[in-house]
Amino acid sequence: MKANLEDIARAAGVSKMTVSRVLRGGSGFSENTRTKVQAIAATMGYVPNRLAAAFGSDQAGTLVGMCVPRLTS
Repeated sequence: MKANLEDIARAAGVSKMTVSRVLRGGSGFSENTRTKVQAIAATMGYVPNRLAAAFGSDQAGTLVGMCVPRLTS
């Protein structure tokens, strides 16, 4: 099972938002918290989900879906 932000937050005793900010290189927490969260994430084998990150960022492009009838000749 892959580790997620909630797993890391629970193990570190911090919020999911704090874990997210630490792993994205944000600020607003102690160096001790940063070190602790990064160590736990590494131990748990956390790998960021790039697709989820793209949906949450302002850099996400526009996705257009189309429904077309079956094309036959």
